[in-house]
Amino acid sequence: MVADVPATNSKTVTLSRIGKSQVLRIPKEFEFNASRVRITRLKNGNLAIAPVLEETFAELLAEWAKEDVDPKELDWPEIEDLPPKSHDHLFE
Repeated sequence: MVADVPATNSKTVTLSRIGKSQVLRIPKEFEFNASRVRITRLKNGNLAIAPVLEETFAELLAEWAKEDVDPKELDWPEIEDLPPKSHDHLFE
């Protein structure tokens, strides 16, 4: 989760709207070196934004073990269970 850390830099920016989503333009000096971010609402109502770092499956399992997370209890997305493709043509 996001820890309470003192700010080292801040800037006021304008919020806008695209459809039903509120949009925040992140200034160049605050740019993340990531393709995704995690947004968290803190107990005081403020938002924290942090880059989502790519982790290996082993790292994810280790993190879950530390947090006592049972993977069977997580809200996994539904996936289509497709039948296996035939590769018989490879042996003709």
